[in-house]
Amino acid sequence: MPYDWIHRWRHLPLTWRVAIVAAGWLILIAALHYWFNAERSGRKVVRLGYMPVISNLAAPLLDYASRNQGAVQFQALKFSSFAELGEALRNDQIEAAFMIAPLAIVLRQQGADVKLVYIGNRHESTLVARKDLHATTLNDLVGKTVAVPMRYSGHNLGIRRLMEERGLADKIKVVEMNPPDMAASLTAGSLDAYFVGEPFAAKTLKSGDASRIYYVEEVWPNFISISKVKTTGFSRSAFSYDSPSRFRCALNWS
Repeated sequence: MPYDWIHRWRHLPLTWRVAIVAAGWLILIAALHYWFNAERSGRKVVRLGYMPVISNLAAPLLDYASRNQGAVQFQALKFSSFAELGEALRNDQIEAAFMIAPLAIVLRQQGADVKLVYIGNRHESTLVARKDLHATTLNDLVGKTVAVPMRYSGHNLGIRRLMEERGLADKIKVVEMNPPDMAASLTAGSLDAYFVGEPFAAKTLKSGDASRIYYVEEVWPNFISISKVKTTGFSRSAFSYDSPSRFRCALNWS
């Protein structure tokens, strides 16, 4: 009997054999993908967006801590820009996010179904400038280009507030740039300075390509950098699951 199948297989046209093998391979891959990725435990999964900044490291910590225990599993998803993160939250691709506070407010004003859960960190943001500029104050950046993460960021508000207070409005060019790109742009000479959360400022400070002008707390003591935001249709109880100390410890650390 097996030999009959082998005989028939050998006499099939080559195109048919290729099509059958391809279809079988796709079915196998689909089955394996479902087996390894399907959620079979019945636990609630919370997709938690974050950016690769120090204060957002609570996200992968929560992912690791909740992976094999508790009623809720936090699935950390990394984004390369706050704009992408905001759109993902707006379009229900994630249920919660570590997000710069002004962007969360703007999303709410635009009608997005989001709600503030926790206030995050107030520190770890730094204004740095190219070392060859020998800049020590904001006045030294007149006529220069300074990057901020985005229009709706505390860094943009902070730098513009400082410019207004010191009579430097419109005398410094402020541009938007994704934080991971800032260090390379400054080192390449296409950027004079940038104001951002860590570790991106520390990167050029450590390499010797930049010098520090201000820590954010020196110019804005009550600055709020990151907030924890969720969609309003998603229960807050997921943020206080059966091991709340683990979750709150991660948030407090951030």
